[in-house]
Amino acid sequence: MSRRRKKGGKISESYVLLAVLAATLLFRAYKADAPIGGYHGWNEAWYTLKALDVLNDPVRHLRGNIFMGPTPAYEYILALAFLAFGKTVFVGRMLDIVLGILSLALLHILASELYGKRAGVVAAALAAFAPAHVLVGRNIQTDMAAACFMLVFAVAYVRWLKTKDVRLLYAACLAAGVGFWFKQTTLIMVAVAALYETIKSKGVGWFGRRQLTGYAIICGLVAPYPLLGILTNPEYFVGGTGEMLQNYRRSVSDPVITMSEVFWGLSPLFAMSLAAGTYAVFKKPAKEEMFILSWGCLSLLFFAVFNYHSYYMLPLVFPAAVVSSKVLWKRNVLTAIVVLTAAFNSMLVLGVQKIGYDGLSELPAKAGDTKDTQIVISERVSGSYGEVIRYYLPNAQVKVEKKLAGLTPPKGARVLLLATEAPAEDRGEMTEYALMMHPYGISFGTFTVYMRPTNIHFFTPDSFYTATNPRLSAGPQRLSDVAEFYLLPPA
Repeated sequence: MSRRRKKGGKISESYVLLAVLAATLLFRAYKADAPIGGYHGWNEAWYTLKALDVLNDPVRHLRGNIFMGPTPAYEYILALAFLAFGKTVFVGRMLDIVLGILSLALLHILASELYGKRAGVVAAALAAFAPAHVLVGRNIQTDMAAACFMLVFAVAYVRWLKTKDVRLLYAACLAAGVGFWFKQTTLIMVAVAALYETIKSKGVGWFGRRQLTGYAIICGLVAPYPLLGILTNPEYFVGGTGEMLQNYRRSVSDPVITMSEVFWGLSPLFAMSLAAGTYAVFKKPAKEEMFILSWGCLSLLFFAVFNYHSYYMLPLVFPAAVVSSKVLWKRNVLTAIVVLTAAFNSMLVLGVQKIGYDGLSELPAKAGDTKDTQIVISERVSGSYGEVIRYYLPNAQVKVEKKLAGLTPPKGARVLLLATEAPAEDRGEMTEYALMMHPYGISFGTFTVYMRPTNIHFFTPDSFYTATNPRLSAGPQRLSDVAEFYLLPPA
């Protein structure tokens, strides 16, 4: 009898995991064909244009300025997806949704190694519906691919700690080296392992021939990238790398902002579960748990330094889910509450950060897209939307100005002026059109709940609201237009 119950339990956990992964697919596929815009739409436009450039000439693309951002493997994978299934936003987002589901499966394996299969299901469910994983996991950008390689490293390394099978150590190093080609941040895992081993050994006595071989594997996989830059385009390589480092130095921010983003990016109850799990681990830590805590600490430090981009929080989600599963896996009702509140939080964030940004697709019809089309955007807009505008109007001339009010366009030119909301004296007498944002709330019968974010690039809400529905409804509900972008007639 006991054997049958054990077998039935395993089947039940497998079904729950499949249900979590299926729900993740359905949750993120909703409006995945919505036009590019909103939460880090700049990234979506940038990667899409790079993938299209790969399709035009893959060799020339490698000789271009690939050194101004993450390493180039993702744009080649995205190009293959476009080639196989069509050059659409839906295809690009589905690629990342599939990668997100893969990351959850890997997370399940990792947590199962420490606490058992039920904890693995809990960890996967926590991450699946955390806003930081949901939003980044349906955006066209390389971070989820890099996260998969981080998780492969973590799984292999934890198993190496348990078995001392050196092949697992080398597999972890292989994952770090290959992952580097998707994003340089994958190498954080090497620092995590080094930090853990140094703390455990109280020094550097852990470093030996096997570790040296592992680092050689990583260096052998990473070295072609700077070599490619030095040989094919030294000016771009040096200039691009320098600019990236300079931007990173400028992105250090307030720790209050960091902790607020962690609190809301995980969702409030998930963040509280992380605190409880961290306390439980510190009471009596196993060696594998200290590796996970080292990963979480370095991920938090990385995000604290580079929180100018909220998607840098993504690597923190995975160790947070593992640590939280330690205190939740025996508490089914509490786990369900944490997961459901995280899903609700994610729905609210998606409603105002992503699925309602459809106005920019109207730009080609409003402005035309020829070499004679001139687009002038305010300086406030350029950092967040410059690449998005270039995606929609690839043939237009795009210029950036500090102020748009009073600009006189060249005689005979058709000019479209674009700006975010600005003080009245800066705008002057301008005709306003809500061009981008049609926010969504979540309806429950006769009322709708919605939120306003502090910034469209972040997870932290500014405030929450309710609205009365004219008729009964349930689920996502489109609200009245809220202008995020303005069309301004030339002076």
